Amino acid sequence: MLMFGSNDDQTIQSPDGANQAFGTDGWKLEYSRRIGAVMDQIIARDRYVVYVGVPIIENGGRNSRYQLINSLIETEAKARKGRAWYVDSYTLFQNADGGYSQYLPNDDDQLVEMRTGDGIHFQRAGADRLAKRTLEVMARPFAIDSYRD
Repeated sequence: MLMFGSNDDQTIQSPDGANQAFGTDGWKLEYSRRIGAVMDQIIARDRYVVYVGVPIIENGGRNSRYQLINSLIETEAKARKGRAWYVDSYTLFQNADGGYSQYLPNDDDQLVEMRTGDGIHFQRAGADRLAKRTLEVMARPFAIDSYRD
C-alpha cells in the first residue's frame, strides 16, 4: 500500500532537464510517468499496488491541487488493471457540501473528530475510517475476508 502526493504540488524536472511548473501539461506528463514507474517497479516484482490518494485538508487552497494529483494517480492505477488499485480518500473526509470537515459521523452515526488540529493528520477515528475504506478496496481482488464464508 502506498500513500504519497501531499507534497508533490510543486515544480518538477523532466528527464530532459526542463522544469515543469505544477499543473502544466508538462508537469502532468512527468508526474504521471513517475507514478506509473513506481507502480511498474512494484508490479515487476510480482507484487500488487494499492495506492491511497491524498485526502482533502483544511487548507482549501491546496485541495484543487490534490484533486489533480489524485486524478493522475487513479488514471495510472486503472492503466494497470488487475495489478493496481486506487483508494479515494479525498471524498472520504468531505462533508455533505463537499468541503473539509474536522468531524464526521462514524458507523454509529455519532459525530467524531477525524483529523488532528492541524487539519492534515488523522485522529484514530480518521485513520480507522481510511483503513476501513482501504480494506474494502482490497477485499474484492484479494478476498481478504474469505475466511468468513
